[in-house]
Amino acid sequence: MAQTTGAMTGATGKIEVSTDGSTWYNISGSSQSIDAVEFTRLNGSAHTFEGDYAVLTFGKQPPTEVTVNILYTEVSGEAFLRAVSALKNNTTFKVRWQAMDIAETTYQRYFTAGTSKVASVSLPGNDASSGEPLMVSFTVICGGIDYELVVPAP
Repeated sequence: MAQTTGAMTGATGKIEVSTDGSTWYNISGSSQSIDAVEFTRLNGSAHTFEGDYAVLTFGKQPPTEVTVNILYTEVSGEAFLRAVSALKNNTTFKVRWQAMDIAETTYQRYFTAGTSKVASVSLPGNDASSGEPLMVSFTVICGGIDYELVVPAP
């Protein structure tokens, strides 16, 4: 097989959040990264007296955590205040992201956290000797992750 020419960088990724699953807010401008998330499926195994291999069974997808690393800002509409509001109000807070931002005129593939809520928001530390931006994160727990094709409206 020939070497791929389709490798991507996450430098142009896109992260959005929604409280209703239909209106999405782009928080890319105040977000740095999403920790790696794995697709998983519950499974089990048992050995019998016959045969050399285990009997395998597979179940449903377990709940998944998605952690988004963001800049600490106090700007209305940006990632931190949206996540804090969702946590404090115990409201739905869906997250979806793209590995790379594709032009709005073409199809877009998203990883989307299913029905979810914010489980935690880290608060900023403080270091007077650093010139680095303050970083925090929020984590949502969702029923699973979907990989979907979204075609923008004409």
